[in-house]
Amino acid sequence: MKNPTLQTAAFVWPAAFVWPAAFVWPAAFVWTLALMWTLAATNASAAPIEASAVAAIPGAQAYQDSYDLEAGGKLEEALVALRGVPTGEQGTYVFALRKAWLNHTTGRYDAAIKGYQEAMGLAPSAVEPKLGIMLPQMALRRWLDVEKSAQAVLGVDAKSYLGTSRLAFALYNLGRYAEAEKQYRAILVAYPSDVEMRAGLAWSLLQRGERSAAAKEFSNVLGVAPRHASAAAGARAAQ
Repeated sequence: MKNPTLQTAAFVWPAAFVWPAAFVWPAAFVWTLALMWTLAATNASAAPIEASAVAAIPGAQAYQDSYDLEAGGKLEEALVALRGVPTGEQGTYVFALRKAWLNHTTGRYDAAIKGYQEAMGLAPSAVEPKLGIMLPQMALRRWLDVEKSAQAVLGVDAKSYLGTSRLAFALYNLGRYAEAEKQYRAILVAYPSDVEMRAGLAWSLLQRGERSAAAKEFSNVLGVAPRHASAAAGARAAQ
Protein backbone atom coordinates (compact mmCIF):
# COMPACT_ATOMS: atom_id res chain seq x y z
CA MET A 1 0.00 0.00 0.00
CA LYS A 2 1.48 3.35 -1.00
CA ASN A 3 1.63 6.31 1.32
CA PRO A 4 -1.04 8.64 -0.13
CA THR A 5 0.61 11.69 1.35
CA LEU A 6 3.66 12.16 -0.86
CA GLN A 7 5.39 10.13 -3.58
CA THR A 8 8.13 10.27 -6.17
CA ALA A 9 8.30 8.14 -9.28
CA ALA A 10 10.69 5.62 -7.77
CA PHE A 11 9.65 5.34 -4.16
CA VAL A 12 7.18 6.38 -1.49
CA TRP A 13 8.06 9.11 0.99
CA PRO A 14 6.74 8.81 4.57
CA ALA A 15 5.11 12.13 5.39
CA ALA A 16 7.19 12.74 8.53
CA PHE A 17 10.41 11.94 6.71
CA VAL A 18 10.22 14.32 3.75
CA TRP A 19 13.44 16.33 3.54
CA PRO A 20 13.73 19.03 4.61
CA ALA A 21 10.29 20.53 5.33
CA ALA A 22 8.67 17.81 7.42
CA PHE A 23 11.59 15.90 8.85
CA VAL A 24 11.76 16.52 12.61
CA TRP A 25 14.58 15.39 14.84
CA PRO A 26 14.11 14.79 18.59
CA ALA A 27 14.93 17.91 20.60
CA ALA A 28 18.07 16.35 22.05
CA PHE A 29 19.50 15.87 18.58
CA VAL A 30 18.92 19.15 16.75
CA TRP A 31 21.60 19.86 14.21
CA THR A 32 24.93 19.78 15.99
CA LEU A 33 26.57 22.50 13.98
CA ALA A 34 23.63 24.88 14.24
CA LEU A 35 23.67 24.45 18.00
CA MET A 36 27.40 25.05 18.13
CA TRP A 37 27.14 28.34 16.27
CA THR A 38 24.14 29.48 18.32
CA LEU A 39 25.91 28.68 21.59
CA ALA A 40 28.95 30.57 20.41
CA ALA A 41 26.85 33.65 19.81
CA THR A 42 25.00 33.31 23.12
CA ASN A 43 28.13 32.79 25.17
CA ALA A 44 29.80 35.75 23.56
CA SER A 45 26.92 38.06 24.43
CA ALA A 46 26.64 36.67 27.96
CA ALA A 47 30.28 37.30 28.79
CA PRO A 48 31.51 40.28 26.75
CA ILE A 49 35.21 40.51 26.01
CA GLU A 50 37.07 43.78 25.85
CA ALA A 51 37.13 45.15 22.30
CA SER A 52 40.90 45.37 22.38
CA ALA A 53 41.19 41.65 23.16
CA VAL A 54 38.90 40.72 20.26
CA ALA A 55 40.70 43.07 17.89
CA ALA A 56 43.96 41.30 18.66
CA ILE A 57 42.60 37.98 17.34
CA PRO A 58 42.55 37.87 13.51
CA GLY A 59 39.06 37.16 12.21
CA ALA A 60 37.37 37.00 15.62
CA GLN A 61 35.01 39.90 14.99
CA ALA A 62 34.08 38.56 11.56
CA TYR A 63 33.08 35.24 13.11
CA GLN A 64 31.08 36.99 15.83
CA ASP A 65 29.31 39.15 13.27
CA SER A 66 28.46 36.00 11.32
CA TYR A 67 27.06 34.28 14.42
CA ASP A 68 24.97 37.32 15.33
CA LEU A 69 23.56 37.64 11.82
CA GLU A 70 22.66 33.96 11.69
CA ALA A 71 20.97 34.18 15.09
CA GLY A 72 18.89 37.03 13.67
CA GLY A 73 17.84 34.95 10.68
CA LYS A 74 20.03 36.89 8.24
CA LEU A 75 21.71 33.89 6.64
CA GLU A 76 22.97 35.57 3.48
CA GLU A 77 24.54 38.35 5.51
CA ALA A 78 26.06 35.78 7.87
CA LEU A 79 27.78 34.15 4.92
CA VAL A 80 29.01 37.48 3.57
CA ALA A 81 30.40 38.38 7.01
CA LEU A 82 32.91 35.55 6.71
CA ARG A 83 34.70 37.58 4.05
CA GLY A 84 36.02 39.61 6.95
CA VAL A 85 38.16 36.69 8.09
CA PRO A 86 41.75 37.38 6.97
CA THR A 87 42.79 35.50 3.85
CA GLY A 88 45.47 33.67 5.77
CA GLU A 89 42.85 32.31 8.16
CA GLN A 90 40.44 31.15 5.46
CA GLY A 91 42.27 27.89 4.95
CA THR A 92 41.45 26.62 8.43
CA TYR A 93 39.14 23.77 9.41
CA VAL A 94 36.71 25.98 11.33
CA PHE A 95 36.38 28.43 8.45
CA ALA A 96 35.68 25.60 5.99
CA LEU A 97 33.11 24.06 8.34
CA ARG A 98 31.39 27.36 9.07
CA LYS A 99 31.21 28.37 5.41
CA ALA A 100 29.92 24.93 4.40
CA TRP A 101 27.14 25.17 6.98
CA LEU A 102 26.06 28.61 5.80
CA ASN A 103 26.19 27.52 2.16
CA HIS A 104 23.84 24.71 3.11
CA THR A 105 21.41 26.93 5.00
CA THR A 106 21.27 29.35 2.06
CA GLY A 107 20.54 26.57 -0.43
CA ARG A 108 23.98 26.42 -2.06
CA TYR A 109 24.13 22.66 -1.72
CA ASP A 110 26.95 21.87 -4.14
CA ALA A 111 29.12 24.56 -2.56
CA ALA A 112 28.26 23.14 0.86
CA ILE A 113 29.32 19.65 -0.19
CA LYS A 114 32.60 21.03 -1.50
CA GLY A 115 33.16 22.90 1.76
CA TYR A 116 32.52 19.86 3.92
CA GLN A 117 34.91 17.86 1.75
CA GLU A 118 37.52 20.57 2.31
CA ALA A 119 36.96 20.36 6.07
CA MET A 120 37.35 16.57 5.94
CA GLY A 121 40.65 17.02 4.15
CA LEU A 122 41.86 19.35 6.89
CA ALA A 123 40.72 17.07 9.73
CA PRO A 124 40.38 13.50 8.39
CA SER A 125 39.40 12.03 11.77
CA ALA A 126 36.70 14.63 12.52
CA VAL A 127 33.10 13.45 12.66
CA GLU A 128 31.55 16.93 12.23
CA PRO A 129 32.08 17.33 8.48
CA LYS A 130 31.09 13.71 7.85
CA LEU A 131 27.77 14.45 9.51
CA GLY A 132 27.47 17.86 7.93
CA ILE A 133 27.94 16.73 4.34
CA MET A 134 24.83 14.55 4.58
CA LEU A 135 22.62 17.64 4.96
CA PRO A 136 23.13 18.99 1.42
CA GLN A 137 23.28 15.44 0.07
CA MET A 138 19.83 14.77 1.54
CA ALA A 139 18.54 18.09 0.27
CA LEU A 140 19.65 17.03 -3.23
CA ARG A 141 18.22 13.52 -2.68
CA ARG A 142 21.55 11.90 -3.44
CA TRP A 143 20.74 8.84 -1.41
CA LEU A 144 23.71 6.72 -2.46
CA ASP A 145 26.01 9.54 -1.36
CA VAL A 146 24.11 9.82 1.92
CA GLU A 147 24.54 6.09 2.47
CA LYS A 148 28.27 6.34 1.84
CA SER A 149 28.63 9.34 4.16
CA ALA A 150 26.63 7.66 6.91
CA GLN A 151 28.83 4.59 6.69
CA ALA A 152 31.87 6.85 7.03
CA VAL A 153 30.40 8.32 10.23
CA LEU A 154 29.62 4.89 11.64
CA GLY A 155 33.14 3.80 10.81
CA VAL A 156 34.48 6.21 13.44
CA ASP A 157 31.43 6.39 15.72
CA ALA A 158 29.55 3.11 15.55
CA LYS A 159 26.73 4.29 17.85
CA SER A 160 26.13 7.65 16.20
CA TYR A 161 22.43 8.53 16.34
CA LEU A 162 22.63 10.85 13.37
CA GLY A 163 24.76 8.45 11.36
CA THR A 164 22.37 5.55 11.94
CA SER A 165 19.13 7.49 11.50
CA ARG A 166 20.30 9.12 8.29
CA LEU A 167 21.50 5.77 6.99
CA ALA A 168 18.03 4.34 7.66
CA PHE A 169 16.46 7.33 5.92
CA ALA A 170 18.69 6.87 2.86
CA LEU A 171 18.05 3.14 2.65
CA TYR A 172 14.30 3.71 2.82
CA ASN A 173 14.45 6.18 -0.03
CA LEU A 174 16.57 3.76 -2.05
CA GLY A 175 13.79 1.22 -1.69
CA ARG A 176 15.93 -1.09 0.44
CA TYR A 177 13.27 -1.51 3.08
CA ALA A 178 14.66 -4.57 4.87
CA GLU A 179 17.98 -2.77 5.42
CA ALA A 180 16.17 0.37 6.53
CA GLU A 181 14.14 -1.69 9.00
CA LYS A 182 17.34 -3.08 10.48
CA GLN A 183 18.77 0.40 11.06
CA TYR A 184 15.54 1.75 12.55
CA ARG A 185 15.42 -1.18 14.95
CA ALA A 186 19.02 -0.54 15.96
CA ILE A 187 18.18 3.07 16.86
CA LEU A 188 15.09 2.05 18.80
CA VAL A 189 17.13 -0.25 21.03
CA ALA A 190 18.88 2.83 22.39
CA TYR A 191 15.99 5.30 21.94
CA PRO A 192 12.72 3.35 22.44
CA SER A 193 10.62 6.51 22.83
CA ASP A 194 11.74 8.08 19.53
CA VAL A 195 8.45 8.32 17.63
CA GLU A 196 10.09 9.50 14.39
CA MET A 197 12.29 6.43 14.23
CA ARG A 198 9.38 4.17 15.18
CA ALA A 199 7.31 5.70 12.38
CA GLY A 200 10.22 5.03 10.02
CA LEU A 201 10.27 1.41 11.16
CA ALA A 202 6.52 1.14 10.60
CA TRP A 203 6.76 2.52 7.07
CA SER A 204 9.62 0.14 6.28
CA LEU A 205 7.49 -2.78 7.48
CA LEU A 206 4.53 -1.58 5.44
CA GLN A 207 6.61 -1.31 2.28
CA ARG A 208 7.72 -4.89 2.83
CA GLY A 209 4.11 -6.02 2.96
CA GLU A 210 4.08 -6.70 6.71
CA ARG A 211 0.80 -4.87 7.26
CA SER A 212 -0.04 -6.27 10.69
CA ALA A 213 3.39 -5.49 12.14
CA ALA A 214 3.32 -2.04 10.55
CA ALA A 215 -0.14 -1.32 11.95
CA LYS A 216 1.06 -2.24 15.43
CA GLU A 217 4.02 0.15 15.21
CA PHE A 218 1.86 2.97 13.83
CA SER A 219 -0.52 2.37 16.75
CA ASN A 220 2.40 2.53 19.18
CA VAL A 221 3.33 5.95 17.80
CA LEU A 222 -0.23 7.27 17.87
CA GLY A 223 -0.67 6.02 21.42
CA VAL A 224 1.85 8.59 22.66
CA ALA A 225 1.73 11.12 19.81
CA PRO A 226 -1.93 11.27 18.67
CA ARG A 227 -1.29 14.08 16.18
CA HIS A 228 1.61 12.37 14.41
CA ALA A 229 0.60 12.90 10.77
CA SER A 230 2.85 10.25 9.24
CA ALA A 231 1.73 7.57 11.69
CA ALA A 232 -1.91 8.47 11.08
CA ALA A 233 -1.44 8.18 7.31
CA GLY A 234 0.42 4.93 7.77
CA ALA A 235 -2.26 3.48 10.01
CA ARG A 236 -4.85 4.18 7.32
CA ALA A 237 -2.63 2.66 4.65
CA ALA A 238 -2.08 -0.48 6.73
CA GLN A 239 -5.81 -1.22 7.11
